[in-house]
Amino acid sequence: MESSLLAQIVLGAQLGFALLQVICDENGNPIDAELREANALFLAAAGLPLSNAQNGKIRTCAVNSPIATPEMLRIFQEVERQRGDRHIETFFETTQRWFDIRVFSPQEKLVAVVLDDITKRKRFEIALKIESAFWNEVVDSCPGIFFMLLGHGQFVMWNRAMRQGADATEQRMASLSIQELTDDRDRGLISQVIKDALEGTNREVALDLKSLSGHRSSYFISCQRISLLGQEYVIGSGFDISERFKAEQLLRQQKQFSEDVINSLPGVFYMLNVRGQFKRVNNLFVEVTGYSRDEIAHMNALDLFAGEDKQLIAKKMQEVFEQGKSWAEAEFITKSGQGIPYYFTGQRTCIDGESYLVGLGTDISERKAAEAAFRIAAIAFESQESMLITDANRVTLRVNKAFTALTGYMAEEIIGQNPRMLRSGRHGSDFYSVMWNSINNAGTWEGEIWNRRKNGEVFPAHQTITAVKNRNGIVTNYVGTLIDITQQKRSEEIVWYKANFDQLTGLANRSLFFDRFSKEISRARRSNKHVALLFLDLDGFKAVNDVYGHDAGDDVLKEVSRRWLRCVREVDTVARVGGDEFAIIVGNLDSSCDAIPLAEKLIQELSFNISLSHGKECNVGTSVGISIYPDNGTEMDTLLSLADTAMYESKMRGKNTYTIIDTTTTIGKIYEKWIELDDLSLVGVAVLDEQHRQFVRMLNHVNHAIAINKIDVDIKKLFNEVLKLVKAHFATELNLMVKYNFPTTALHELEHEKMLMKLIDNIHQGNELLTLHSVKDYLLDHFKHSDKYLGDFLKSHGVS
Repeated sequence: MESSLLAQIVLGAQLGFALLQVICDENGNPIDAELREANALFLAAAGLPLSNAQNGKIRTCAVNSPIATPEMLRIFQEVERQRGDRHIETFFETTQRWFDIRVFSPQEKLVAVVLDDITKRKRFEIALKIESAFWNEVVDSCPGIFFMLLGHGQFVMWNRAMRQGADATEQRMASLSIQELTDDRDRGLISQVIKDALEGTNREVALDLKSLSGHRSSYFISCQRISLLGQEYVIGSGFDISERFKAEQLLRQQKQFSEDVINSLPGVFYMLNVRGQFKRVNNLFVEVTGYSRDEIAHMNALDLFAGEDKQLIAKKMQEVFEQGKSWAEAEFITKSGQGIPYYFTGQRTCIDGESYLVGLGTDISERKAAEAAFRIAAIAFESQESMLITDANRVTLRVNKAFTALTGYMAEEIIGQNPRMLRSGRHGSDFYSVMWNSINNAGTWEGEIWNRRKNGEVFPAHQTITAVKNRNGIVTNYVGTLIDITQQKRSEEIVWYKANFDQLTGLANRSLFFDRFSKEISRARRSNKHVALLFLDLDGFKAVNDVYGHDAGDDVLKEVSRRWLRCVREVDTVARVGGDEFAIIVGNLDSSCDAIPLAEKLIQELSFNISLSHGKECNVGTSVGISIYPDNGTEMDTLLSLADTAMYESKMRGKNTYTIIDTTTTIGKIYEKWIELDDLSLVGVAVLDEQHRQFVRMLNHVNHAIAINKIDVDIKKLFNEVLKLVKAHFATELNLMVKYNFPTTALHELEHEKMLMKLIDNIHQGNELLTLHSVKDYLLDHFKHSDKYLGDFLKSHGVS
């Protein structure tokens, strides 16, 4: 038969059908199977997309398909090679269905697979087994004998008491008839009882039964007809009535047992006549409805239903009496008016020629609540929040529309895959280890994570992963939610940038500078390296502002920043710490000398003119001060102070230069050697403040000129420069004293004038020592010390 014709026949039978060709590796082992032809029923059952109906590799397209398992591939290969025919019954986990699979080879190198959905049959078989086990247990617990017979009397079912009374094995009982266990004189009677029961007349008789070993006992036996799966049987029960008293007692026990069985059923039991009147109910029925047994005895079954449910139950009751059985779902209305959802079954039975409906009702409130919860969950699943559900093996089962919109993956692209395909590569294995440890131990994880969209774009997300467990605590699923926080992160970055970077130049500001300097020192301490701190102040910047305006000044600051950024490494920090003041952190240095080439390069970068926005050009320079960790100190404050001091020294030395702290000298001698107060000094400085360090250089020049006997004109020229600086200092000091209303302003000024007058007169005496004394130059603190010391000192050296 041709494969296409075979497919048409199978399709007409509503069976799943496919033609496959097995794909093997180089060793001849089956690794996949290619679909040559398949109908929709096969693809749905196998968990394969419709796009694979032809020329699709089933294992490649759906690795979890039950058709693509290694075992199934081996069976396909075996059938193909042997041109054989195999039948397999199996359960597909993915679809939760049972299938009868027939595999055969219709022609060379082709395998035909026919799937017959036998789920209903299997479920019925399972239910039948459960029911059989239940009733076997019930009948075995009967206080007397119980049996089920075919029409000619052969045993079909029996309880333990029956088998023990017959003194037979289970196997032997299956081949016996009840006539063989009946006394000769009662064989005709038992045969008539069976016949009457089959015709609908229930009989109760007393007769003697004998065991295979010959032991006789008298029994009171009742028999009636029962229909199962279209087959008529006779069921009977009996009690040993060797003694009448025992027989009556056993009869009462039988009735009680029947009541107990009914009351132990897992639902409400009811027995109705053809008019719908209750003939028998169990205790649970009374408890659920809230009505007494007397009230129930005068009620119709339809009184317990309302609206459409009442019409439905009336219809289903009619079906039972006409067709033999039926079922329905409806709300049970209790005496209090509460409606409880129930699943009702109905079976017709005949007693004494009358038809009755017997059935069981099961409370399905939990199932209905679960269905409602599922509907709500389905609505919530399609909410604005991106969601993903996997199985216990982290294979994606479902995603919502928000997920596809966020990631760019269509549902069919992500389903069946591990969500790790979303990983951005920004997190290491440690990150995921911590995440899954939290999920395994606490059942959930929540945090920020970087994921990758289908188009390759990386984005930040707030992600939650929760483990779903069954009643036994076993993980069955994982549910993940994703919220895109790109805008939030951007806002945070903007806030952080504004808090840490200079808005004009884009350089680090003072706050970020101090943070990075502290961290760089910590790293250097651990690695035993050096850190250089460079303080830079622009020379000539004020003139640019004064001449061209502040916009031009901004242009200069931005251009200087760009040039200096080109000079440093990416790991170095360039910061703007003031108006025209900058600081640079250079770490991981082997020695203090490593900072000198950078300082020279920074100065050289400003040797070229700077173009301004209005077409003009200007030129600025820089003075650089350098301190080194740990050579000049180990604390930030010390290194900052020293770098600042070194920068001012560079300015005093003529600008456009750098000064680095000399680690071989004390802090008090880090610049040009100061003149000591000894007999060889002609001119010197006794107490010198930071703001007067320019005096050192000028006075050294004067002292040197005197020592080598230069002509007076040259010496006076040098000294006049000193006088200009001193007079400028005194003028500034006077203004401050007037501003803060210092009480001895006049006296202070007078002393300075006397000193300057005497200075010129005594400059050439050669054996006089003239000492200029300077006090602290900080506002009022500058004047905390009296000038009496100056007067006393000058008088002691012949200056009046």
